[in-house]
Amino acid sequence: MSAIVEEESKQTETVVDNRNVRLVSKDGESFELPVAIAKLSKMVATGIEGTDENETPEITLNLVRSAPLAKIVEFLNHHAEEPVPELPKPLKTNQMKDAVSEWYVNFLTMEHEPLFELILAANFMDISPLLEMCCAAVACQIKDKRTPQAIAAHFGIKREYKEPDPKRIKETYPWSAE
Repeated sequence: MSAIVEEESKQTETVVDNRNVRLVSKDGESFELPVAIAKLSKMVATGIEGTDENETPEITLNLVRSAPLAKIVEFLNHHAEEPVPELPKPLKTNQMKDAVSEWYVNFLTMEHEPLFELILAANFMDISPLLEMCCAAVACQIKDKRTPQAIAAHFGIKREYKEPDPKRIKETYPWSAE
């Protein structure tokens, strides 16, 4: 092998980080997972840049409780073995099983509140595949709902919807009448 080819192959080698990273939730619970897996979170990837290679980096997530963080760690570990497939846009049906594997369908089977908390955590941690999949799950839930009232009923929202008051809108936003 020539010296040039040998030098190019050295430059293109990927450095594998065999360390773990410790993620600490808002309520103090910590979770360890391999850096290579945790880097799916762009926030974590940025947070561990430049850290000592001989230490376990620790990232405190002040906006993420332990329950959604545990789900995120579960997702990241599974995603390393079976990545989320590209989701069809728009979704063809209101069934997640038509878009993802059974494991992901079971993973997403939860009450509304924890699902929304997981969406917020995935957004905060910048985990695109998880965020997209969770949002698709919510979209599937409301795909056949045709009115705001039907969507509100699905999510247990008690607020009544009223028609906007045109007079109040004109007073509050005078430029809107132009």
